[in-house]
Amino acid sequence: TTQQLGGAIGLAVIVSVYAAGAVPGAFVPGARAAFLTSATMAVLAFAAAYVSLRPGRAPATAESVELAEAA
Repeated sequence: TTQQLGGAIGLAVIVSVYAAGAVPGAFVPGARAAFLTSATMAVLAFAAAYVSLRPGRAPATAESVELAEAA
């Protein structure tokens, strides 16, 4: 569901940006803004995935607590 909603919302945003920057008879002005928006959203998605999927610290075990107390 999240993938479908993300795809639909992402497409809606890109098309809206394209339409806002479009010039009648010219393809490139609207497409440039749409591609930059698409690239920005991809970078933000990568950053969110990196932050949420990076490995965390290992939980403390009794052994490591004892070693720390001994030191």
